[in-house]
Amino acid sequence: MAVISVGIGGFLGAIARYYIDLNLNSNSLFPWGTFAVNLAGSFFIACFLTIAFSQFMESALLVHGISTGFIGSLTTFSSVSVEAIEIGRVSAGLLVFYVLVSIFGGLLMAYLGRKLGRAVSSLYSGIEAPGEKIVE
Repeated sequence: MAVISVGIGGFLGAIARYYIDLNLNSNSLFPWGTFAVNLAGSFFIACFLTIAFSQFMESALLVHGISTGFIGSLTTFSSVSVEAIEIGRVSAGLLVFYVLVSIFGGLLMAYLGRKLGRAVSSLYSGIEAPGEKIVE
């Protein structure tokens, strides 16, 4: 059943990714669609899993369908790699910017997503969300 949940989420995430790329990547050297889905995906997966691990562990099918399926197929590192090579053919500066902002921006968004997830979990349960302390 988990495979079906991940498959459905993956189908929906891939379709969403396709339409985002179609609308944002078509007229620019900079891959705005890939950039946007990766940063948003980093935020959403960290936020969602933080909430899910503290509130919804009994709903494993939903957790896998959303995290591994939908968000996993929405985001992509392989496209970042290929697009970085294409950008590098035109502009070394833009290549460095794209790679650094993709990596460090993704980490920042995951950090912010986790913080929001903890806050939501705390409100939802009325107690502090579980988890290790993140150095701030």
